[in-house]
Parts: sequence; C-alpha cells; structure tokens
Amino acid sequence: MIGNFLSIPLFHVGISPIKENLAQIIKKDFFQPVSTFSDDLNRIQQLQDLLASKSTSETLDLVQYQKVIAAFYCMIRDVSRRFPDDVTSFEWFSTLRYQPVSRLVTSWKEEQAYLVYQLGALYCTKAHEENIFHEEGVKKACLFFKQSAGCFEYLISMLQEGATGKQPLDFDLHTVSTLKLIMLAQAQEVIWLKAVSNPSMKNTLIARLSKKVAEYYEEAFEQAQKSNTIILDWKNHMRMKMHHFLAATYYRMSIVALDNFEYGKQVAYLKAASELCSEALKHKRYVVSEVIEDLRGLTDTVESILKTAEKENDLVFLKPVPMFQDLPRIDAVSMVLPEVPTELDTTDHNSAFASLVPFTIIQIAQAFKEREESYIQQVLTEPLLALGRMLRQFLAERDLPATIDTIQKPENVPESILSHLAEIKSLGGISILSDSMAEISELAIKSKNLIFECEERLRMENYEDELLRKRAGDINWNRAPSLTVTTNLTAKIEKMQSYLDQGHQSDLLIGDAFENIRPALVVYCGGKDALQKKIPSSVYVKLNPEMGKLVNDLKELLSEANKLEITRQRFIHGVDGKVRNHSILPLVLSEYRKRPSYFQESNGVVDPAKFEVIYEKQLQLYTEDLSFVESLKQKQTQLEGQIEETNLRFARCKEILNNAAQQERLKALQYFEHAYVQYLELIANLNRASSFYSDFLEKGNGVLRELDDFLYSRRDEARRLSIELQNQQKFNQIEHSMSLSLATPQSVRPNPLNRLSDDSQ
Repeated sequence: MIGNFLSIPLFHVGISPIKENLAQIIKKDFFQPVSTFSDDLNRIQQLQDLLASKSTSETLDLVQYQKVIAAFYCMIRDVSRRFPDDVTSFEWFSTLRYQPVSRLVTSWKEEQAYLVYQLGALYCTKAHEENIFHEEGVKKACLFFKQSAGCFEYLISMLQEGATGKQPLDFDLHTVSTLKLIMLAQAQEVIWLKAVSNPSMKNTLIARLSKKVAEYYEEAFEQAQKSNTIILDWKNHMRMKMHHFLAATYYRMSIVALDNFEYGKQVAYLKAASELCSEALKHKRYVVSEVIEDLRGLTDTVESILKTAEKENDLVFLKPVPMFQDLPRIDAVSMVLPEVPTELDTTDHNSAFASLVPFTIIQIAQAFKEREESYIQQVLTEPLLALGRMLRQFLAERDLPATIDTIQKPENVPESILSHLAEIKSLGGISILSDSMAEISELAIKSKNLIFECEERLRMENYEDELLRKRAGDINWNRAPSLTVTTNLTAKIEKMQSYLDQGHQSDLLIGDAFENIRPALVVYCGGKDALQKKIPSSVYVKLNPEMGKLVNDLKELLSEANKLEITRQRFIHGVDGKVRNHSILPLVLSEYRKRPSYFQESNGVVDPAKFEVIYEKQLQLYTEDLSFVESLKQKQTQLEGQIEETNLRFARCKEILNNAAQQERLKALQYFEHAYVQYLELIANLNRASSFYSDFLEKGNGVLRELDDFLYSRRDEARRLSIELQNQQKFNQIEHSMSLSLATPQSVRPNPLNRLSDDSQ
C-alpha cells in the first residue's frame, strides 16, 4: 500500500433480486416464456450476488472482482437496451464520506454509472497494491492510476451526455472530476518518483514533472471545493500536495540556478519553496503522517540550504535576488493521460437476453395501441355519441315523446319516462353527480395549489438571488438576474393559470346546470311512485282517424329513433371488442422478428418510423366501420327530417284537442324529459372536467419538476459562484503576501562556501 497516496474506496453493494424481477417483467410485458432466458437470469443474479458479497470482503481477489464488475457491466448494458427502467432496484452504499450512505438505484444507466465508479476505485486499489520501489511496480501503478482516471473520465462523459438520466447523488461533475484529477496527479507523482531516483535525470525535467503534479492537485482541489461529497481530509491532502510539489519544483530550479552560477535566482527559488512549505504545513490537519513526514523532509532540506545560500550570496557572490514574479516561467510537462479500460467499450461478449424482443418494440406497439384507441375514439365513438346527443336534443325541443304520451296515456307514467328512470338509476342517479362534483372540486383545489407551488419556487429563487446579490455586490455577482432567466417559466405558469380560470368558469356552468335539474333528479331517484305524484293526469281524448294516423306515424318514427340508438350502442361495443381481438402487438412483434435489421439503424437503435406501415395497415380494419358511421349519420338526418315533417302536421291537428289538464301534464313530462337530457349531458361534461384536471395536474407537475431542477441548478450555480469569489479573495491575499515577502533582495557580503544537498522526499 502506498501510504502517502489517496485510495478511492470501493462502494458497498446490497443484494438485489434482479432475477425474480426480470422474470416477472418478461412474463407480464414481453409475452415470452421465462424459461427461454433461464441461463441469462441465473448468470445476472450470480454476478450481482458476487458484486455485493465481494464489495465488503476483507480478502478481496482484485483480478477476480474486476472480472465480475466488467461482466456485470456488460450484462446491465445489454439489459438496458431491452428492459425499461424501474423494474428492479439496486442498493449502493457510498463510502466517499465519513460514514456509508445508502443510495437506491432504479435506472439501468444509473447502475452503469455506479459500476464505472466501482471499476475506477478497483483500479486505484490495484495501483496501491504495487511496489513502487521496483521498476515493474512503478509501471503497473502508473498504468492502473491512468486507467482509474479513464473510468472517471468515461463517467464524466456519461454525465455530460445525460446518459445516466437523473444524475446520481454521488456523481456530480465536480466530484467525479476531482477523482479523475487525483488519479492523474498520483500517476504523474509515480513518474516523478521514478525520475528523482534516477541520478542522470536532469533537474529541469524533474522540476517540470513536479510542476505538473502540483497543477493536477491544484485542479483537483478547485473541483473538490465545489463538491459537497469530498471530505475535508482529502481537501487538506490535496492542498498540502499542491504546495509541496510546487515547492519541490522551485527547489529543483534552485539547483539548476546553482549549476548555472545564478546565485540570486537560487535564493529566490529557495525562498519561494520555503514559503510554500510553510503554507502547506498549515493544512496538515487530518492528513496522514506519511504525507506530513515527506513535507517536513523537504522543508528541512529547503530551510537548511536557503540559510546557507543566503549567507554565501550575502558574503561572497553579492548577486541581486530577483523578485519572485520576475523568475522565468516553468513549463509543466505531463506524462500521463486517462486511459479508458477496454471493459467499458468492449462488444466482444455473448449478448444477454439476445432473443428477447427489445422493450423499445413493446413501447412502439403500446404507442400504436394508444394511437389506435385515440383514433377509434375520434372517428367512431365520439361521432356516434354526438349523434345520440343531437337526436335526444332534437326530440326534446319538439316535446317528443311527451306530447304523444299526454294524449295516449293520460293517467299512467309514460314508458319513455320509466325508461329514463331506469337509465338514471343504472348510471348512479344523483349521487354520481354529487360525488363527481366533489371530486372535481378537490382536483381544482389541487390544481390551484400546484400553481401556487410553482409560483413559490420562482419567488424563492428570486429572493435567494437578490439576497446573495446584495451580499456580493452587483459587480461580483455577475450572473443573470432571476427575472431575466425565468421568463419562459413565468410564461408557462401564466398559461397554466389561464387554463385553470377557463376550467373554473366551466365548473360554475356545470354547477348551475346541476342545481337546475336537481329537483327533477330527486323525483327520478324516488322511483315510479314519486313520478306518479309529480306528473298530473289528464282526461282521455278520442282521436279522429287523421289524428290517430299521425300519432301512430310519430310512434313508429320514435321507435326507429330508439332502434337507431340501440344500433349505435351495439356498434360501439362491437368496435371495442374488435380492438381487443385484433391487437397490433403481435403484428409488430412478427414483423420485427422477420426483419430485425430492417427496423434498426446502423448503431442498433430501433427506428420507430419504419413501423408506421404496420400501423397504417391496422387502421384499414376499420374502413367498413367508418362507412357504417357515415350511413348512420345519413339515416339519422333522414329520420329527423321525417319526424320534423310529421310532428308539424301533428302540432296543427293537436291544437283543437288541448285542454288545461293536458297542458299541465305536457309541461310536467317536458320537465322530466329535459332533466333526463341534461343529466346525460352533465355526466359527459363531468367526465371531460375530470379529464381536464387530470391532464392539467400531470402537465403541471412536469412544470413543477422543471422548476425544481431550475431551482437546484441556480442554487448550485450560486454555490459555485460564492466559492469562486471566496477563493479569489484568498488567492489575492496569498499573492499579495508572497509579493511582499519576496519583494526586496538584501545587499550582502561574499562567503566562499556554498554547498547543496539533494531534496529529501
């Protein structure tokens, strides 16, 4: 183990019943036998069990565990192409903080991200196991650190491309960038160690190598400052290393200056190294003893040589000591780059669940099914229901069949009213309206609260931005104000409010309509006896032959209208059955199995557009149904014309038969007919209102999530900007103090002695 290097810890992994969960989804959604995939299911469960059990093992076989991670990563990559997210969950325990923190993962891409991290941590562990005092150990340690950095670079690319979906809590860009830079710094440090152990290596090159180590640690520290995950121990370690290697750089350059007889530069470099050593020691808290001992060794060497060099320059050489900022620039040289391990890019393995239809195909079939149902609703069901509403309204406006019932059945409750009574009771009576109204009121309140929450997010963000702007000042707080960046979100909320206002107006109209027919519905729900009491009787009138014929003609036409309604209802049920019996899923699966390559792009991604032909063919099943709907529409138009003509003649003849009792009975029958028509219309309107609010809440919650993401990003941006401002202030103070301490050289007398010793690392 390399004691003065940071070791990235392996995350602990919990056991997941992935085999059972995948088997259930195959059986439920893929319509394929589970037994076909038993080998893959057993294999993936075995790998997950090993991944979990070995993650906490004290005697871990690193090579074997590396194979487990790589194999499981490949299987998860295959699974992600065929299964949806959220079918199973994985538990990881983050060990980057002081105590393990549980993380629940439900996305395949997120699981891949954790596996990439685990592989990166494993390569770091392998590097620590090498003996860096032997040449072969140096080579391997450097390679493993670079491969570890490659894993974290690969993870960064996944995060930047959005490949992980929701960003894992432990893997913000700053945290992962910190880990990558630490690995590069340690790989570079291994090369530097090899260089300083080589007597023939030039000090200039050693200084340039050392400078790059310092730069890597500095970059890592800057990223760590923006991370909420990196612990203080590591931050102090990076700061010490950063100053240590910059001091080592100047120490080596002091040797170069001495070799070139530039004694003033030698003193300047040593002073800079001494300052940096002192600065490094300020951050020794929580840092391991090996790092502190290395730093003290360098500090002692620098202080000893500086004391001698100053004395000799003062007494012997009398060379002016240049200002620190006037010293020549030292160009760092990097000998390391991240190397992405082959395990993350390899395709040389047996694809898991190869015979399973990709879930994308299932999703395409589901989308076609939804489109098909929407199409049926739009061109068949809704037009037929609209025709029914139009016919009922047409008859109600002409007081049919109430007028005929008044004449033919002066004492009994008409059959049409009793039929309405049965239908109203079957639909739920008055209680279904009351319950639906209450449900809609509740949905309206939720919608109103949702808009309030959206507005509250904007108010909160604006308040926080203004508060931080006042603290930092407008010049320093140089990001766009809230009112500028929230224009689009504000417009969305205003649009939501407009929709909600329209919905509220519709709710008021529905409420008024309900109150208007409530008394009639109470009577309907009271049954036949209640209707008998409310509908007055009239005297029997003997009809002349002409009048009798008109009544019979109207009754036949009304019977035709009733048959038309029955035909419509049966047709709607028949279409529903047709949709169930002619599912589009088998067609999509069959065509895909015949020509899988045709439906895929060159990268293996399924192209949904190529399935459109199947959908168009499916819609041809309903060509005859469309013609039938059109024929029903024409038949109803013709029937309404016949009813209109016959009813006009009947109205002229009926005037001579009118009496007060008949007028009262007709008025009552009209009242209950109108209530029935309005009742059906109310149910339809309430269903539409419920659908409106459900859609509103679904889309509104999407806006709320967008606002939450925006608020999080603005807070993260504010935190990073605050840290940058704080760091800038600190760096300005350090730069100012260094310029003061290194500003003026001393006039000294020469001394013939000037001896230097090597730096102790």
